[in-house]
Amino acid sequence: MAKTLLIAEDHIPLQKSLRDWLLSAFPDCEVLTADDGVAAVEIACRHSPSLAIMDLNLPKMNGIEATRLLRQAYPEMPIIVLTMYEGEPYQSESLDAGATVFLTKRLMQTDLLPVLKRLFAEIKDLSPVTSASAAKEKEKAMSEDLSDPGSRDINTEGPLRILLVEDNPGDARLIREMLRESSTETFLSCEAESIQTALACLKKENIDMILTDLHLPDSDGIETIQSLNRQAPSLPIIVLTGQDDEALADQSIRGGAQDYLRKNELSPYLLNRSLRLARERKRIEEALREGDETIKALLNATADAAYFIDLDGTYLAMNNAGAERHGKTVSELIGCNAFALVPGENVRKRKSCVEEAIRTERPVYLEEEREGRYLESVVYPIIGAYGRVFRLAIFSRDVTEQKKLRDAFYETERRFRDLFEHVQMVTVMLDTEGYVSFCNPYFLKLAKRRSEEVIGHNWFDLCLPQEIGPAMKERYVKEIQTGNVTLHYENPIRSGLNDQRVISWTNTIIRDKQGRISGTMSIGEDITERRATEERIRYLAYYDTLTGLPNRALFSDRTAQAIAAARRHGTKLALLMLDLDRFKDVNDELGHRAGDQMLIGVSERLRQCLRATDTVARFGGDEFVILLPEVQGEEGVRATAAKILESLQSPLLVEGRCLTITASIGAAIYPGHGIDEDSLLKHADKAMYSVKEKGRNAYEIYSV
Repeated sequence: MAKTLLIAEDHIPLQKSLRDWLLSAFPDCEVLTADDGVAAVEIACRHSPSLAIMDLNLPKMNGIEATRLLRQAYPEMPIIVLTMYEGEPYQSESLDAGATVFLTKRLMQTDLLPVLKRLFAEIKDLSPVTSASAAKEKEKAMSEDLSDPGSRDINTEGPLRILLVEDNPGDARLIREMLRESSTETFLSCEAESIQTALACLKKENIDMILTDLHLPDSDGIETIQSLNRQAPSLPIIVLTGQDDEALADQSIRGGAQDYLRKNELSPYLLNRSLRLARERKRIEEALREGDETIKALLNATADAAYFIDLDGTYLAMNNAGAERHGKTVSELIGCNAFALVPGENVRKRKSCVEEAIRTERPVYLEEEREGRYLESVVYPIIGAYGRVFRLAIFSRDVTEQKKLRDAFYETERRFRDLFEHVQMVTVMLDTEGYVSFCNPYFLKLAKRRSEEVIGHNWFDLCLPQEIGPAMKERYVKEIQTGNVTLHYENPIRSGLNDQRVISWTNTIIRDKQGRISGTMSIGEDITERRATEERIRYLAYYDTLTGLPNRALFSDRTAQAIAAARRHGTKLALLMLDLDRFKDVNDELGHRAGDQMLIGVSERLRQCLRATDTVARFGGDEFVILLPEVQGEEGVRATAAKILESLQSPLLVEGRCLTITASIGAAIYPGHGIDEDSLLKHADKAMYSVKEKGRNAYEIYSV
């Protein structure tokens, strides 16, 4: 099987050069190219490449995020990150995201070819394996589906039963949200990611409307509409596409689609309007085939103003609501020219819409103001038996009140966004699965990201450290399902490649108009500096600032715990007092800076002599105290003291000079020499001064 290789590189000359080089090295290999991260993911999802080469710095979506998405979709596909950046942070983040190999472009000529040869030799077939018999069964089933198109009538009352045909999970999720926001009663009766699955849904489910992408894994372009029309010729089809292609739009309408909507312009309002008008148009088209009386009955069944005109604008039929709009009866208006009855300032707009509908054979929308009222109309071309437009249907609705509400909503939304875009607080909105629907500029600045790198991406995968992200995602989804969402919490977020910021969050549940939880809004305060200050205060309270050793307060706490444990288990512990010999001479001769360096050096040697369970603390000046829990009597104490004295024998480098210092050590053992900290310290201190009186540089265990 020929291998397919995907190159994601936004530098076009380098992209072409790399493509030509790879084709010369692997003549049987198919090479796909992408100029940005989003395109790379879309191409990969469509073509399932055998291997991907990913630049780190891509527009729209960086290489790290694209790599992470590809790894989720294709766990076994090799991914090579090829970048101009060098260094451990870039390599680590790339490999953590799922990259198989990390190479710099500087090494491309020498290292890329052998890496590709090795990976190609290891590549497994990434596409699903289907047996020959299974394939024949699928082909047979498909042919049966297409040979039996069905003749279901569209549901004209009650909620619209929608079939959504979309292979992009992100687009599907967006459309579902828009349908929930739609004022038209709708519910998703079935969802499909391919034309095959869609045709199967049409055979099993009662469907009223089809929303479909043109470009599917097993169908493309006008073929998609044709397949759906063959299966269910009576159902309205609305095309949703990411392409801005007028020729394709015209072809779709001619092929049987009721409307053609671009995804980048889509809104709940536009989708609702298209659904409603598509159903109305389908009803009118069916009624035309049943006779004029049926047409009249159908026209009067809707509260909206409805008209039929010929190509010159002459009224052929209308409903009572349409006649009332002009202040006349239906009989008075039939045969009149529609343009003659429109106020002068609106004639040009009306004629332009009609001419466009005739020319393009596509529905044309019109919004106009008349005497303080706002009207929303759509002109539908009706195509006759010879494939030409021979009349037009016009539906017009008074949307004055809706417009006022919409304007008020947009104003409220604008104020809302202004508030959260300028407030110095982190503001993030998530859907029920944790995908980001909104974030304010303050968060983007804090996270060092662009809006397109965050919106539409999963919060827990993108913004949280990898060690906590998966667990918090799982908890979030469970809390959404139960409705018991944590309202206050703290956690770190990623800022750039290597930094983290600690945020204190307040959560608010967001509900849709049916009262169902649709996500959360979180407002957070950056407490990174405050947390660091608190940690510093805690450190100063329990640790010596010069040596980093525990101070007296922390030592006393640990000693109390050790005494309690020794009493409970019947074990022994020891306290050692250590004082440096003639340390004052060092300060007097070399200065306090040299003295500080010596104290730091002594502290490090003391740490090295002790067990992990032991504690050495600095009480002040050159005085150190050591806690030895669970000692085996005097022999254990002597061994530790001797080890300390031996470690101090080696000279210390201080201010460019090698200095030797000794120490005097006194020890007291629990419980024989005391049962509390004060008595043990007192007796250890006596033993230490006994050593000093006898000549220093030794240790002594307290004796009564």
